[in-house]
Amino acid sequence: MPSSFFELGTAKIDYLTVAYNRYNDSLFQDSVLERKIANAVMGLEALFLKSTEVQELVYRLNLRTAKLLGSLGYDPREVKEMVSDAYRVRNIFAHGGHLGYKEKRKIESKYKDVKNLLQLLLDYLRISIIVIMLNNKEKDELIDLIDDSFVDEKKEEMLTSIVSRAKDIIWRVDACERQV
Repeated sequence: MPSSFFELGTAKIDYLTVAYNRYNDSLFQDSVLERKIANAVMGLEALFLKSTEVQELVYRLNLRTAKLLGSLGYDPREVKEMVSDAYRVRNIFAHGGHLGYKEKRKIESKYKDVKNLLQLLLDYLRISIIVIMLNNKEKDELIDLIDDSFVDEKKEEMLTSIVSRAKDIIWRVDACERQV
Protein backbone atom coordinates (compact mmCIF):
# COMPACT_ATOMS: atom_id res chain seq x y z
CA MET A 1 0.00 0.00 0.00
CA PRO A 2 1.40 3.41 -0.90
CA SER A 3 2.62 5.34 2.14
CA SER A 4 0.66 8.38 0.95
CA PHE A 5 -2.51 6.48 1.87
CA PHE A 6 -1.74 6.51 5.58
CA GLU A 7 1.10 8.95 6.33
CA LEU A 8 -0.09 12.44 7.18
CA GLY A 9 1.69 15.30 5.49
CA THR A 10 3.15 13.14 2.74
CA ALA A 11 4.53 15.36 0.00
CA LYS A 12 3.88 12.84 -2.78
CA ILE A 13 0.40 13.22 -4.19
CA ASP A 14 -0.23 11.12 -7.26
CA TYR A 15 -3.29 9.93 -9.15
CA LEU A 16 -3.67 6.85 -6.94
CA THR A 17 -3.58 8.94 -3.77
CA VAL A 18 -6.10 11.38 -5.23
CA ALA A 19 -8.42 8.48 -6.09
CA TYR A 20 -8.02 7.00 -2.61
CA ASN A 21 -8.67 10.37 -0.95
CA ARG A 22 -11.80 10.87 -3.07
CA TYR A 23 -12.94 7.37 -2.10
CA ASN A 24 -12.48 8.22 1.59
CA ASP A 25 -14.24 11.59 1.21
CA SER A 26 -17.16 9.90 -0.49
CA LEU A 27 -17.34 7.14 2.09
CA PHE A 28 -16.78 9.08 5.31
CA GLN A 29 -17.61 12.72 4.67
CA ASP A 30 -20.94 13.75 6.14
CA SER A 31 -22.50 15.50 3.18
CA VAL A 32 -25.25 15.36 0.60
CA LEU A 33 -25.41 12.33 -1.69
CA GLU A 34 -24.61 14.41 -4.77
CA ARG A 35 -21.28 15.44 -3.22
CA LYS A 36 -20.48 11.84 -2.25
CA ILE A 37 -21.22 10.68 -5.81
CA ALA A 38 -19.19 13.57 -7.26
CA ASN A 39 -16.21 12.63 -5.08
CA ALA A 40 -16.41 8.98 -6.14
CA VAL A 41 -16.64 9.92 -9.83
CA MET A 42 -13.64 12.21 -9.41
CA GLY A 43 -11.80 9.23 -7.92
CA LEU A 44 -12.51 7.25 -11.09
CA GLU A 45 -11.45 10.26 -13.17
CA ALA A 46 -8.11 10.33 -11.34
CA LEU A 47 -7.55 6.70 -12.31
CA PHE A 48 -8.93 6.52 -15.83
CA LEU A 49 -8.40 9.95 -17.42
CA LYS A 50 -5.09 11.42 -18.54
CA SER A 51 -4.29 14.93 -17.34
CA THR A 52 -4.05 16.08 -20.97
CA GLU A 53 -7.54 14.88 -21.93
CA VAL A 54 -10.19 17.58 -22.10
CA GLN A 55 -12.79 16.22 -24.52
CA GLU A 56 -15.19 13.28 -24.39
CA LEU A 57 -14.34 12.71 -20.73
CA VAL A 58 -17.48 10.83 -19.75
CA TYR A 59 -17.19 8.64 -22.86
CA ARG A 60 -13.58 7.74 -22.08
CA LEU A 61 -14.29 7.22 -18.38
CA ASN A 62 -17.28 4.96 -19.10
CA LEU A 63 -15.42 2.77 -21.57
CA ARG A 64 -12.19 2.43 -19.62
CA THR A 65 -13.93 1.63 -16.34
CA ALA A 66 -16.24 -0.85 -18.09
CA LYS A 67 -13.29 -2.53 -19.81
CA LEU A 68 -11.23 -2.93 -16.65
CA LEU A 69 -14.13 -4.16 -14.53
CA GLY A 70 -15.41 -6.29 -17.39
CA SER A 71 -12.08 -8.12 -17.25
CA LEU A 72 -12.97 -9.00 -13.65
CA GLY A 73 -16.32 -10.49 -14.62
CA TYR A 74 -18.59 -7.49 -14.18
CA ASP A 75 -21.10 -6.77 -16.95
CA PRO A 76 -19.36 -4.00 -18.91
CA ARG A 77 -22.67 -2.57 -20.19
CA GLU A 78 -23.98 -2.22 -16.63
CA VAL A 79 -20.72 -0.62 -15.48
CA LYS A 80 -20.75 1.80 -18.41
CA GLU A 81 -24.35 2.81 -17.75
CA MET A 82 -23.82 3.19 -14.01
CA VAL A 83 -20.73 5.38 -14.47
CA SER A 84 -22.69 7.50 -16.94
CA ASP A 85 -25.55 7.92 -14.46
CA ALA A 86 -23.10 8.82 -11.68
CA TYR A 87 -21.29 11.27 -13.96
CA ARG A 88 -24.61 13.00 -14.67
CA VAL A 89 -25.12 13.44 -10.89
CA ARG A 90 -21.54 14.71 -10.57
CA ASN A 91 -22.16 17.29 -13.30
CA ILE A 92 -25.38 18.49 -11.71
CA PHE A 93 -23.57 18.98 -8.39
CA ALA A 94 -20.38 20.45 -9.92
CA HIS A 95 -22.46 23.05 -11.75
CA GLY A 96 -24.24 24.19 -8.60
CA GLY A 97 -27.38 22.08 -8.77
CA HIS A 98 -28.95 19.17 -6.97
CA LEU A 99 -30.95 16.16 -8.06
CA GLY A 100 -34.38 17.33 -9.09
CA TYR A 101 -37.50 15.23 -8.99
CA LYS A 102 -37.12 13.86 -12.56
CA GLU A 103 -33.43 12.97 -12.19
CA LYS A 104 -34.01 11.37 -8.81
CA ARG A 105 -36.92 9.27 -10.13
CA LYS A 106 -34.83 8.15 -13.10
CA ILE A 107 -32.03 6.96 -10.80
CA GLU A 108 -34.50 5.32 -8.40
CA SER A 109 -36.11 3.43 -11.29
CA LYS A 110 -32.72 1.84 -12.05
CA TYR A 111 -31.14 1.53 -8.60
CA LYS A 112 -34.15 1.71 -6.20
CA ASP A 113 -32.36 4.46 -4.26
CA VAL A 114 -29.65 7.04 -4.94
CA LYS A 115 -27.68 5.43 -2.09
CA ASN A 116 -27.52 2.20 -4.11
CA LEU A 117 -25.96 4.10 -7.02
CA LEU A 118 -23.39 5.51 -4.60
CA GLN A 119 -22.65 2.05 -3.15
CA LEU A 120 -22.08 0.55 -6.61
CA LEU A 121 -19.87 3.47 -7.56
CA LEU A 122 -17.81 3.09 -4.39
CA ASP A 123 -17.39 -0.64 -5.06
CA TYR A 124 -16.17 0.06 -8.58
CA LEU A 125 -13.77 2.74 -7.36
CA ARG A 126 -12.39 0.53 -4.56
CA ILE A 127 -11.86 -2.39 -6.93
CA SER A 128 -10.21 -0.14 -9.52
CA ILE A 129 -7.83 1.26 -6.90
CA ILE A 130 -6.84 -2.27 -5.86
CA VAL A 131 -6.25 -3.42 -9.45
CA ILE A 132 -4.18 -0.36 -10.27
CA MET A 133 -2.18 -0.59 -7.02
CA LEU A 134 -1.25 -4.19 -7.84
CA ASN A 135 0.01 -3.54 -11.37
CA ASN A 136 3.41 -2.14 -12.17
CA LYS A 137 2.46 0.19 -14.99
CA GLU A 138 2.44 3.96 -15.02
CA LYS A 139 -0.98 5.57 -15.30
CA ASP A 140 -0.74 6.64 -18.95
CA GLU A 141 0.73 3.27 -19.90
CA LEU A 142 -2.20 1.45 -18.27
CA ILE A 143 -4.73 3.78 -19.90
CA ASP A 144 -3.10 3.18 -23.30
CA LEU A 145 -3.26 -0.57 -22.67
CA ILE A 146 -6.97 -0.34 -21.83
CA ASP A 147 -7.63 1.74 -24.96
CA ASP A 148 -5.58 -0.59 -27.17
CA SER A 149 -7.31 -3.66 -25.72
CA PHE A 150 -10.50 -2.68 -27.55
CA VAL A 151 -8.89 -3.39 -30.93
CA ASP A 152 -5.83 -5.56 -30.25
CA GLU A 153 -6.18 -9.11 -28.94
CA LYS A 154 -2.63 -9.21 -27.57
CA LYS A 155 -3.24 -6.02 -25.61
CA GLU A 156 -6.50 -7.47 -24.31
CA GLU A 157 -4.62 -10.57 -23.15
CA MET A 158 -2.06 -8.34 -21.40
CA LEU A 159 -4.85 -6.42 -19.66
CA THR A 160 -6.55 -9.66 -18.63
CA SER A 161 -3.26 -10.91 -17.20
CA ILE A 162 -2.80 -7.72 -15.15
CA VAL A 163 -6.35 -7.85 -13.86
CA SER A 164 -6.22 -11.56 -13.06
CA ARG A 165 -3.40 -10.92 -10.58
CA ALA A 166 -5.76 -8.76 -8.55
CA LYS A 167 -8.85 -10.91 -9.06
CA ASP A 168 -8.20 -13.36 -6.21
CA ILE A 169 -7.47 -10.57 -3.74
CA ILE A 170 -10.60 -8.66 -4.69
CA TRP A 171 -12.87 -11.69 -4.42
CA ARG A 172 -11.36 -12.64 -1.04
CA VAL A 173 -11.90 -9.13 0.32
CA ASP A 174 -15.48 -9.12 -0.98
CA ALA A 175 -16.12 -12.54 0.59
CA CYS A 176 -14.82 -11.28 3.95
CA GLU A 177 -17.05 -8.20 3.74
CA ARG A 178 -20.11 -10.35 3.04
CA GLN A 179 -19.40 -12.39 6.18
CA VAL A 180 -19.26 -9.31 8.41
